[in-house]
Order: sequence, then structure tokens, then C-alpha cells
Amino acid sequence: MPTLRPKTLKIYDPERLLSMATAQAEVRFDAAANILQNQIKNNLRSIIRAEHNRPVTKQSRPGSKYDVSGVWWTVRDAGELLHSVRVVKQHKSNGEPSIWVMVGNKKAYWAAMFEYSKGNAKGYRGRPYWRPAIATSKPKMTEIWEKGV
Repeated sequence: MPTLRPKTLKIYDPERLLSMATAQAEVRFDAAANILQNQIKNNLRSIIRAEHNRPVTKQSRPGSKYDVSGVWWTVRDAGELLHSVRVVKQHKSNGEPSIWVMVGNKKAYWAAMFEYSKGNAKGYRGRPYWRPAIATSKPKMTEIWEKGV
């Protein structure tokens, strides 16, 4: 009598499951990063409204002996820091996704000074916007990480 061999079924494909999990994790982290980005922008808007309750326009610093007035690094654009808040998505060389929330750029180089200044520069004190945004957004971001979008 021939012996019956049980057929083996491939119930799951680990590579496929890993790619699905990675894609879902990337979606969740992207959604959480967008929540943090929106909260940072809201914090910056409220600081700008509270401290600059007057119309602020682009203006150049007065000319000096080097006359650099009108050059991009001398222009004071009130909305440049607000417009520099962004979510950056990259993939590392091994294919892993990397999602960052960044504030500041070449034109808005004062992002860290705006957050952390201790008042050493002409009585200027820091106006935290990043750390309160993280504290406010953390419960929403944790919920998205754990339960999905």
C-alpha cells in the first residue's frame, strides 16, 4: 500500500508580508509626520500673530559699506520660516524609508535660534514652537502608529 505524503502548503510568503508591513509602516509614519508638520505651522502662526500684530513685508537691511541690500540673505521675509516647515521622505541605500520633519533652510537659517535662544542677543528670547508641537501631537501620532490611519 503506498504511503500518502501530506502536501505542504505555503500559507505565507515572508518577503511579501515584510514588504506589505513596510509599506503600511511608511504610510503610518507619513501620516504622523504630517500631523507634526501641521502642529509646528500652527505654533509658528500663533507666535507670529502674537508678536507681530502688524503687517510685515519683505524688506532689505539698509546698505552698508559692502552694499548688499536686496541680496537674498539680507531680505527679511516674515513668512520664510513658516514656509520652510516640510516633511522630507528619503530611502536609504539599503531601501529603508526615512521620513523627517524639517524646519529651516538656506533662506530661513534662524530656525534653531528662534526655538532655543537664551536671550543673549539683544534681549531676544527663544520662542519654542518645535517642542510644544511634539508634546501636543504625540498622542495623535502614537494612535496613528499603533492603530493606523
